Amino acid sequence: MAAPDLRIAELLWIPQAVWFDLAGQESCSGIGEADETMVVAVKKGELYVDCSCIQGQIYSGQSFVLPVNQKQGCHMTAKTGSSCIVLSLSGTLVEQVLGEQFGQNQWFYPNGLTDVLETANVLHTESIGQEEISSAAYQLLMRLYQSAQTYQENRGYPLLVQAAIGIIQEEFARIDGVDEIADRLEVTRNHLIRLFTPAVGISPGRYLKLRRIAYAKELLMEPDMSVSLAAVLSGFSNTNYFAKVFRKETGTSPREYMAAHAGTIYKPGHRQMDASVYC
Repeated sequence: MAAPDLRIAELLWIPQAVWFDLAGQESCSGIGEADETMVVAVKKGELYVDCSCIQGQIYSGQSFVLPVNQKQGCHMTAKTGSSCIVLSLSGTLVEQVLGEQFGQNQWFYPNGLTDVLETANVLHTESIGQEEISSAAYQLLMRLYQSAQTYQENRGYPLLVQAAIGIIQEEFARIDGVDEIADRLEVTRNHLIRLFTPAVGISPGRYLKLRRIAYAKELLMEPDMSVSLAAVLSGFSNTNYFAKVFRKETGTSPREYMAAHAGTIYKPGHRQMDASVYC
């Protein structure tokens, strides 16, 4: 990679993206240069991280950030054979964007692998310009920032539960169910349920269902929205099943809900669980 213009590098730059593999029980430490913030994402396996800023198991699909002042003494051990990717970030914008989270000990990102991979792929694009690299780094910072804001309320949960919630919140309309979530996290369905249910208060299957219903309620407020389309967009493959679940959870049918909320203005892009779905 060509050396960047100093003006760009001072603001935000990606010095390198490195893949590394660890065999079961193998350890590593001392990642990256002393003046670089590191974003570490686990693509496969499980990684136990022991640092001053974060201690615990990081599962497939998750990521965490090591700020410059927290990297010393960081020790990572693979519980099973693991594959990880590390992005180096440098420049004053790193602290400006993520500094508040660093100050609140927010280092963990439940669903950050995709964002890290997308950013790393930019570096391997032919004839990539300096501005594009800096822009990709900024997009990653903003996604990490938004991810931490979204999942801040779940920080007291075990990391595996946070990861499951992250998948549900982001992909509820596309995932098949709890089995797929467990497969993505490389744990058994029963193990996920045993950890998730007491921590959150409901099973992961019910959490997924409620997330879909919460989104369906938003859709049904849109002008010209049909029940069948709302069902599909919310992740329900069968309109009759959707109507049955909707009535059970809300006490009204989708059509009755549409009529009661006709003309209601809602804010699109809402990502949090609607508390009223529990009522």
